[in-house]
Amino acid sequence: MKFSQLEFKRSVLSKDKVFKEDQPFIDFIIDGISLSKLLGETIDPLTTYGWGINKKFELSYAERLINF
Repeated sequence: MKFSQLEFKRSVLSKDKVFKEDQPFIDFIIDGISLSKLLGETIDPLTTYGWGINKKFELSYAERLINF
């Protein structure tokens, strides 16, 4: 059985008309392929996790992903 190699790389989303400054993010590198480059331009590059605004929502969303 072959296991995929997962790495994390600090990257930067360059400022544009939406973001007024560069936005750092963590890119997932799977078997040498950047997930952000694979997906290309996204509408909303920010995750729903870690903002601390609604912990109940974050936990329910994580549970949905686990049970998917």
